[in-house]
Amino acid sequence: MKKHTHIYVILIALFLSCSQTESYKITGQLKNQNGKVYLLRQVDLEPVKIDSTEIVGGEFTFEGSVTGPEQYFLLIENDKKHYLRLIIENANIHISADLNDRSSTVITGSASQDLMDSYYNIMSPFDEKAQKINQSLREAKQVNDSVKTEEILAEQNKNRDNETAQTMKFIKDNNKSFVAALLASKQQINDADKLDELVALLDVSLMDNNLVIEMKEKADALRKVVIGQIAPDFTINDVDGNPFTLSSLMGKGIVLVDFWASWCGPCRGENPNIVAAYNKYHNKGFEVLGVSYDTSKEKWMKAIADDKLPWKQVSDLKGWACLTQKLYCIPSVPSSVLLDKEGKIIAKNLRGIALEEKLAELLD
Repeated sequence: MKKHTHIYVILIALFLSCSQTESYKITGQLKNQNGKVYLLRQVDLEPVKIDSTEIVGGEFTFEGSVTGPEQYFLLIENDKKHYLRLIIENANIHISADLNDRSSTVITGSASQDLMDSYYNIMSPFDEKAQKINQSLREAKQVNDSVKTEEILAEQNKNRDNETAQTMKFIKDNNKSFVAALLASKQQINDADKLDELVALLDVSLMDNNLVIEMKEKADALRKVVIGQIAPDFTINDVDGNPFTLSSLMGKGIVLVDFWASWCGPCRGENPNIVAAYNKYHNKGFEVLGVSYDTSKEKWMKAIADDKLPWKQVSDLKGWACLTQKLYCIPSVPSSVLLDKEGKIIAKNLRGIALEEKLAELLD
């Protein structure tokens, strides 16, 4: 009798191992849609197309495999572009959607997607409250009610804090899941110690996940760009296509490394302030290096000419994939670091009159 039991156990194990899929199959039904659909994966902050197929009669299919759950995007192209976000794992996944009514989207078959959907449900009340707060804030600003505006801003901050606290709880409660790693990686944290604390919430089984590795690398990078540290060196081509190295400016005076882009309104608005500071202090030992996050050389060159920027400019024309983005942990542009003649970071993100005041302190 025991022998028979062992045989049944073996058969069950074999059945389970055979039933576990080592690939994914995505089937989709898109209401009243035809055209092309692309499967995209984010690589270095940029979406990369990895597969495509035709939508026929509103239906499409993708097949492939992944080593573990990953976040992908569907790009549907017809009269305009539509994006759907989903988590893929080796399973049979079905998508039903009406692109004119995103709330009708249903994705089944992915356990990780189910968990992410449960997170969205938890966050929904915070999102709804945020929309109401934003509406109230607009109304208060329209009538210049400064007292009401301050009250609403305080309410907005409280709602954000509560939302963050709920997200942290969700990550901790589901700390072995890919979804926890994904949510953790999306937190806008630019403090190394706080980033370490966030990583510590995750189970050790996730430490080799690429998202977690990137978080740990970011924490290490953040420690290298705090005030008092020597600025990380880099080499990027200038406007003539010649390589230019940051350290070549060291020993000559104070250097502002300005991270900007032609498409960035606040950057363009800040340029006159930097030009004024440059004209006033260049002869006293102030230099500027512009690092552009552009992808179009033509637009980059036009912005340099239009804003009359006289200093050295470099760009690898990779946008947010620029090597300085990870090297300096640039969360947004404009951003800047001010270096002494040895290359030590002495200030960050000085704007407007603050830059001139610091230069006066150092050079006058």
